[in-house]
Amino acid sequence: LVEMLLERNAKRVVCFDVLPPNETLLDRFQKAASESTSSFEIISGDLTSKKTTIDACEDIDIVYHIAALVGPFHDRSKYMAVNYD
Repeated sequence: LVEMLLERNAKRVVCFDVLPPNETLLDRFQKAASESTSSFEIISGDLTSKKTTIDACEDIDIVYHIAALVGPFHDRSKYMAVNYD
C-alpha cells in the first residue's frame, strides 16, 4: 500500500508498523518516492499504545488500517487490542 500511494503521488505517506521495513522494501519505497512528488516517513511503534498511535497519526487526513492478527496464534485479548480496540 505504501508503494502504491507513493506511485500515485500521495502528498505524504506515513508507514506505522511494529517493525521497520527490510532493506528491499525500503529501497522500493525510496524509488517510488523519488519518481513522484510524494514524501514518506517510517515510524516503528506499538499499535496497541494509544499515545503512540495518536502521535503517528498527527496531521494525517486518511488512515488505512491494514494491521491485523489472524490465525490461532494469540490469545483473545491480543486479537481484540490489535483488531478491534
